[in-house]
Amino acid sequence: MYRITATYTSPYTVGSRVTVRSITAVVVALAIAAFIGLQPRPAHSNPYSVHAEGAVITGWSDNLANASSEPAVGENVAEEGFYTEVRPAVLFTYEAPRSVHVARAEFSTGFYQSENISQTYNGRVSYTGAFVTSPSSQLGLGTGLSFGSTSQRLTSSGAGDGAQEATLGGDTTFIQYDVNQSSQFQLNQALSANQNTLLSRTHTFTGDDSESVATSVGLSGGINRTWVRTALGLSAGVGYLNIVPEEDGETHQVPLSLNANATRDLSPSWSVGATLGLSLLYTIEAPMAGADNEWTPSPVASVTANYLRPVGPVIATFSGIAGYGLQTNLILGSITNTANATLRAGIPLPWVRRDGNPVMQVGSSLGFAHSIPIDYRTDSGDVPTWNSYTADAAWNWAWRDALTLAVRYQYVRTDVFEGDSMAVTPPTDLFRHTILLEMRGRFPERQAAEIRTASPRVLELEELDAESGSRQQDQRQ
Repeated sequence: MYRITATYTSPYTVGSRVTVRSITAVVVALAIAAFIGLQPRPAHSNPYSVHAEGAVITGWSDNLANASSEPAVGENVAEEGFYTEVRPAVLFTYEAPRSVHVARAEFSTGFYQSENISQTYNGRVSYTGAFVTSPSSQLGLGTGLSFGSTSQRLTSSGAGDGAQEATLGGDTTFIQYDVNQSSQFQLNQALSANQNTLLSRTHTFTGDDSESVATSVGLSGGINRTWVRTALGLSAGVGYLNIVPEEDGETHQVPLSLNANATRDLSPSWSVGATLGLSLLYTIEAPMAGADNEWTPSPVASVTANYLRPVGPVIATFSGIAGYGLQTNLILGSITNTANATLRAGIPLPWVRRDGNPVMQVGSSLGFAHSIPIDYRTDSGDVPTWNSYTADAAWNWAWRDALTLAVRYQYVRTDVFEGDSMAVTPPTDLFRHTILLEMRGRFPERQAAEIRTASPRVLELEELDAESGSRQQDQRQ
């Protein structure tokens, strides 16, 4: 029996100039088609599975439009009020003996209490497939089309990571196409290799009908060696980046990277990891005089720590990560050296259970990021930089197997330090408090096919459970 372990990720931050009415019509048509076969039936009765999914998010914010904390003359000031996001989706999966296929269409639109804020929308149509090509190898394929209006609002179920991407505000829309391919090879019991390819193209439109285009191509590969408690890896990548801004010429660049990483399980409760490497950005052509054929080195470093703490019958999780490296924003067409740090914590609440398992959980996160753009459109070294701060606290309740409720508080702050260069577009200097009520569901409730990935920890959780049980027994004695 073959086991699929490829990774499936669904990015949700990109968009295009498409009317809300036309996109809504497409999503409604897909939803009607999906409901044709949505009557509950025994699990695994056939390899097909069709689900209607949806989320409703309503909240209050003291800065609905992400207005600047220091608005210039003629700019809107921060305005408080309520808003609602509606996110319908259709999920289709197909399982074969040697493959898993996942197709998804989702759409999101936001409505705001203020008359000064226009309706926002985002959507994505994607396909991901995983194929067992031999007993020791597998292939992953994926493609997607994303579109919508830009927004900095954080309403995802995951907490902010401090490395918030800068996006344009106002009448700005964008569309992105992406294609990806991955391969995994198990060379022997302890040695594995992987390869990944990604092609992405983003078109960004502003209110004056101007357009910027960013194209990114990447090829990477790595090899990993695993022992009982330790894993070591080596990865390398090469790519091509072409940015055509609204003005000031275009850039052609080749990013190169070489990284080494290590993870170590210090105990059943503690695990640590580190990455160290170097990125080189070779500029083939740039508007700035003298920037052609220039090499820009940038160190890559990160450290992580994870801690699992038994608290009575449940386990609390704590994690932290700090890193530094290059980040590319295709919407803004910018490259930054970014240092970021994130702390996360979560614990299930043992008092409310279903089938013996806790159904409530609380969690929080704190994040910070400092970004310095690499500017090839001016010879001025004094470019704007910015700091981003995020905080997130949430209570989640799995009311049913496929219906969850959450109450969430979020804080976002961005401090921009202006420079002499006006060629770089920094994010808005702002701060915002938001309180959200989220409801997410899927129908039918039966489990949909998923493309999973193996846990990064070397030790199995059963060892932690065994140690926790031993500790409790020792305390009783």
